[in-house]
Amino acid sequence: ILNQEEGAVENYLKFLSMGSSSYPLDELKVAGVDLTTPQPIDIALDKFASVLDEAEKIAEELGL
Repeated sequence: ILNQEEGAVENYLKFLSMGSSSYPLDELKVAGVDLTTPQPIDIALDKFASVLDEAEKIAEELGL
């Protein structure tokens, strides 16, 4: 959705409408997230590292 990929909004809404009607990994695949591969974890860890770097920078600027 954030990357404005075609069909992302529709897939996300379909994912939400599934509730708990299927296995979680299968439901996430509908939303375009395949947790059976390392890619989503790698992306999440990269984002976390970026946010942590920014937090450390701000803390340093504040003298914390």
